[in-house]
Amino acid sequence: MKISKEGLEFIKENHLFRCIPYKNSKDEKYLSIGYGHYGKDVRRDMVVTAEEAERLLEEDLHRYEGRVAKYNVDYHFTQQQFDALVSFAYDVGDIDELTNYGRRTIDQVALIMPLYCKFCGSISKTIMLIRKKEKDIILKNKRS
Repeated sequence: MKISKEGLEFIKENHLFRCIPYKNSKDEKYLSIGYGHYGKDVRRDMVVTAEEAERLLEEDLHRYEGRVAKYNVDYHFTQQQFDALVSFAYDVGDIDELTNYGRRTIDQVALIMPLYCKFCGSISKTIMLIRKKEKDIILKNKRS
């Protein structure tokens, strides 16, 4: 599976676009830019347009699509569930722990998503709202 256009827009809506590099925290090794693109390829003197930032996001999401797709054989995700889980993986890194390596039900996965709302060790209201939206999408779009 691949993220849908709606899934891509959902991620963009929940990540502030920044045309110049920034650090999410003082402890970050690398800078971020655009919609959260992070890595050693981001230079302090870079500037990106919204179109360039979207291209970087799409390239980044390929990695997270794979981290979610490996569980599709267990869960048979709807497109909307897949999109929400790619959004989650983009923020957290993967869905391994969230799914307990495929051993949780989709309802259990959705219900614990809001527990993943910390930023730099503290609960973030912004991240909590994103997790709630992802949870709601998963529960609303279950297969019959």
